[in-house]
Amino acid sequence: LCCRDVFQQQQQEQQKQHRRAGPLSPPHLISAAVGLLLLRWQGQSFSLITPVSSRSSKTLAANGHRLLRTSGSKIACSASGGDVNTPILRRDPTVNQLLQRWSNQQFKIFNRESGLKSKETEDAAAKRKAKALAAYGLVQKAKAVAQGSAQPKAAWHIPHMVEGDSFKGSIEHPDFNFGTSCDLTLTMTSPGEGLLASKSAKFEEQVQIKQDFPIPFDKGEERDTAMLTYLFNKFNMNWRNFDGPMPTELEHLSLEGLRLFFFQVADVQGFPEESEFQQNVADPAKGMTKAEFRSFVLAEDPEYLEKSFKAIYTGRRLNMIGPTLQLDGDFHDTAKGCIFGLGTYNKKDGGLFSLRYVQP
Repeated sequence: LCCRDVFQQQQQEQQKQHRRAGPLSPPHLISAAVGLLLLRWQGQSFSLITPVSSRSSKTLAANGHRLLRTSGSKIACSASGGDVNTPILRRDPTVNQLLQRWSNQQFKIFNRESGLKSKETEDAAAKRKAKALAAYGLVQKAKAVAQGSAQPKAAWHIPHMVEGDSFKGSIEHPDFNFGTSCDLTLTMTSPGEGLLASKSAKFEEQVQIKQDFPIPFDKGEERDTAMLTYLFNKFNMNWRNFDGPMPTELEHLSLEGLRLFFFQVADVQGFPEESEFQQNVADPAKGMTKAEFRSFVLAEDPEYLEKSFKAIYTGRRLNMIGPTLQLDGDFHDTAKGCIFGLGTYNKKDGGLFSLRYVQP
């Protein structure tokens, strides 16, 4: 049986148990599903690949024009910890679906604790507050709240993770602490290392920290360079090969990778033509360089990557890799201070964790 068949059988069995024994909590459902998937390793890196994200709903291909036009608002994303010269992390698409399901559940809990509605963002809550203030006749206060929520904001994790940072939360794994949820603390001891600890589980372990490189919030050359590097990572076909090792050469983009980029941001297949690609690339066998990409795409529209980046960006990821415990998670852009993810313990998967930044 394939993994999906086993998962479906397990779900059917859980539904029978549900009818006999009552509701089963969502974290346990996810943990059971995670238990079917073994996170494979390649060297010191998770063998994880980014899935093709959903295409932007605001895309348009202009007929008769060399560039495939896109539209979109300014993106407030990503971070400042990690190294632009280090490839972004990969994740198996099926594992990513499980992680996002867990993350969404934790986000709902975060909102309840923060006094927000189930799927409400802070900006939406601010607009709701402004509307209430206006209804009470507090027009000036309502305007101030509304203006504050309308301004683009940098993601909370911009200055993290760096030495001295501390995060606290919890972890649950069938084989860790007798399967009982317990406390978890991460303390950054250097830019690339940290200490994972749990008092209740009497656990302490040094871990290697890998995190996606920064994409600065403010517009400028630094942000443009980071976005272009991200693009050249994600659409490098060797990087996307789940069965292959993490590539070390990420400075060229093949025709296949370039076409995939344009398909994802503009929903058009087969662009550019092979002849046009060859005309604009010095060495087609090696692929397009970043300088050639700038000339081919950005020379005509310097804002093209800025406007299309939202369609290719899938968030910022991190790995915590220790001798016995390995965690794979996401910095959550909306739940301030939060990291949610999955984990393995003694080479067995099925773990779930959540961490929250501790203000010094």
